[in-house]
Amino acid sequence: MVVSLDSLRDLSGNLLVPYTFSFKVVSETHVRVDWLVLEPDTVFAGNRDSVKVVAIARSDRSITDAFLTVGEDSLRMEATDGQLDEPVETLAVWLRTDSLKAGEYPLTVKAFNPYTFGTSTTRKLYVLDVPLLSKDNVYVYPSPVKDHGKVRVVVGEPTVITVEVFDLKYRRVMYERRTASSAGVYEWDLPTLPVGVYLLRVKAGDLTVRKWFAVVGRR
Repeated sequence: MVVSLDSLRDLSGNLLVPYTFSFKVVSETHVRVDWLVLEPDTVFAGNRDSVKVVAIARSDRSITDAFLTVGEDSLRMEATDGQLDEPVETLAVWLRTDSLKAGEYPLTVKAFNPYTFGTSTTRKLYVLDVPLLSKDNVYVYPSPVKDHGKVRVVVGEPTVITVEVFDLKYRRVMYERRTASSAGVYEWDLPTLPVGVYLLRVKAGDLTVRKWFAVVGRR
């Protein structure tokens, strides 16, 4: 739209210098942002971890910018195809936790088109200050084991976990190896074992934890 003002006068009646200006009328516009990768609503990570955050932004105009908000800080998100220039964009960023203190952080994604922005729902990130492996974070339950038992291991960062069980003659009766892609809780089912006392050995990185546990008969 172009507007021309060529007949305006000041308070004394003097003709003002003609002036022409233009402006664009923009119809109603919107941006919607949805999570793609960050499930469930609450995410746990170690203090030396990386979390991949992926969201999708949809608009009636090209997406021009996007940010992941972590508490009071923001990280710019990139389009997975390399350029933000489409009305529908998949956005991604790697969030490193080594600069975050242990605690709870709200996460939101904000995406922009040239005229407005949209914000996702909020997810929660818990950064755990736990060691890679410790005796306090290795469990056999129930204790003592009766019908069925489980081994639970909590690790503080991505690693490879090895779980072994030995009887009193040091014969290995269980061997499991798993890659832990992130900090968190990992579990294994114990095999059916005769009544007796057993040694559990868990390795992660250069650390090893040993614990004894008992298997008792059914009541």
